[in-house]
This record gives sequence, structure tokens and C-alpha cells, in this order.
Amino acid sequence: MLTLEILYAVLQGLPPDYLTFLDEIWSAFCRKIHWALQRGADRGNTHRRLEVLVKRGLAYKFYGKGGVCYLAISAPLPREARLEIHKFIREGLDFAASETATPTTPTMSQKSTTPTKPTTP
Repeated sequence: MLTLEILYAVLQGLPPDYLTFLDEIWSAFCRKIHWALQRGADRGNTHRRLEVLVKRGLAYKFYGKGGVCYLAISAPLPREARLEIHKFIREGLDFAASETATPTTPTMSQKSTTPTKPTTP
């Protein structure tokens, strides 16, 4: 999975030889960025390239704790599958956020201690 931090590192000049842990599609993508930077290409073009991959269904974009993350997909997925992936990632991120949140003390509703008179018909 290509994270925003890895993408920043590549844009700052990290050679793609250090990215062997990535899937082949992302390694090739990072090599192209590296070669383009060596030739003096525009760094702003990276965002557009990633968005095209997302629109074509070859990558999945989601927002993690550290920012935008992209997940490589080997083949385009149907819309229902993409929605399920989004739901799964969102639930995982929400669960992780709730685990790290500080617990709050529950508020107790105050009940009246005086008995009420029953009404007679």
C-alpha cells in the first residue's frame, strides 16, 4: 500500500530501490516518479496521476490517521465491492480512534427520591 508518507519520501528524492516492500504496481509508479523528477518534471502531476488511477478503478483512496492513503488494486472492482471496502476501512479507523480516545465518565440521570402519590379514579 502506498501511503502519503512514502509518496512524500519519493517526491523528496528517495530512490525506488528502498521500496521493494510495495506491490509491483506501486514500485513501478514510484520508479516513474523518480525518473520524472530526475528529468525535472512537475511534482504537482503526481496527485493527478493518482486520481486517474482511482477513477479507473486501479487504486482505492481513503483517508487514514496520517492523511490520504492509496491502496493498489490488481483489477477494477465493481461499485458494490468498493463501497464494502470503504465501509470496512472506515469501521476499522473508527474503532482504532475509539480505542485511543480517553474514556469519559457517564452522566447519571438524577431520579427524584420523593414518592409520588398515585391518582385514584
